[in-house]
Amino acid sequence: MLLRSLLDTPEITISYDADNQWLYADWKGEHDQESSQRCCMLLLDSLRQWPCHKLLNDNSSISKTTVQISVWGAWWLEEMMRAGLQYVAWIYPAILLPGRQRRPRCS
Repeated sequence: MLLRSLLDTPEITISYDADNQWLYADWKGEHDQESSQRCCMLLLDSLRQWPCHKLLNDNSSISKTTVQISVWGAWWLEEMMRAGLQYVAWIYPAILLPGRQRRPRCS
């Protein structure tokens, strides 16, 4: 798996795997509704520029989130599907899994 970095900000890194034809989104730090929407739009732009059917949405590096499901989120998912997205694999942050201890990441 060779990832080509498309975008790297303090909030999200978006990469593309040409061999397997999928996007990888590595969310970082704290997120609220505004920052999540901003990053979702970056993902939509990336999908439009690098068309593929799969997204690995990695939230394991999120330290805090207050995001709620919204009408905007449903609109965004529809736009992602219009842009070609068919499959999403989602890695949830440890902070959303009560009773589980966070394990250190391997270097």
